[in-house]
Amino acid sequence: MPEARGTGVGPALLARSLASAREAGYDACLLHYLTASRAAPFWRGLGFRPVSHRLRRFVDERATWGRG
Repeated sequence: MPEARGTGVGPALLARSLASAREAGYDACLLHYLTASRAAPFWRGLGFRPVSHRLRRFVDERATWGRG
């Protein structure tokens, strides 16, 4: 919810989740997020960094109608 942004709820939930994972013996966390999304600064601010990139291209099918 927009009114909850910036109140610390997200980082607190993440910290507790990571602590639980650590207690269970995990030493790493993998997160999938779109680097172009509005949420990307939130994840980067919490220490997450992109480790892979995906390029995607859409071809306008109107440009391919004349193929043989």
